[in-house]
Amino acid sequence: MKNAAVGEAVCKVCGCSDYMACPGGCAWAEVNRKAGTGICSNCVDIRVRMAGGNGNGSGKGAARRRAEEREREFMKEFGWFARVVGQGHEAPYGFSVHTYGFDKTWKQPNVQIVYPMNPGQAMDILYTIAQMVDKGEKLKPGRDYFDVILEGYNVRFAWAKESGRRLLRAILPDEEGRVARGEITGKFARQWEGTEE
Repeated sequence: MKNAAVGEAVCKVCGCSDYMACPGGCAWAEVNRKAGTGICSNCVDIRVRMAGGNGNGSGKGAARRRAEEREREFMKEFGWFARVVGQGHEAPYGFSVHTYGFDKTWKQPNVQIVYPMNPGQAMDILYTIAQMVDKGEKLKPGRDYFDVILEGYNVRFAWAKESGRRLLRAILPDEEGRVARGEITGKFARQWEGTEE
């Protein structure tokens, strides 16, 4: 997994960073260098929408339209985009980063990560998966992807449902590198909740 460089900040909403800005560019609206997180200028309205406010009179409708416009831009430029969903989400940990567009662009299932982590790291993993799929790799549930997605580690996919759509959940390894149901331990084991191989 690529790790954010020391002092690098990652947007909590879209996953852009100091070294990989949004398409068309962005700047930090808020940044906390110590925590390594921030909100980019393109996501300020999205954050306001998620909080239920209307900051600067933009209103929820305007924020939603802006988010949808960015998603269309990502689809046009990259063939996919991802959403980060936190608190109260239906996934096992209440956290999910999931893709849209894999099905349209590559005729592949979309992918979900539910293990709570820095959204920028989750976006790095999804970007690696998108590169694999773009090169013709077929994602298969139950198959181990060793040293392909995470350097030196295994990742496995399992079928899951999110908001009524069927997708593949990336099962990330525990501290010992285990991903198999029944073998993976501790807090990592919850990734298997609600899945089928």
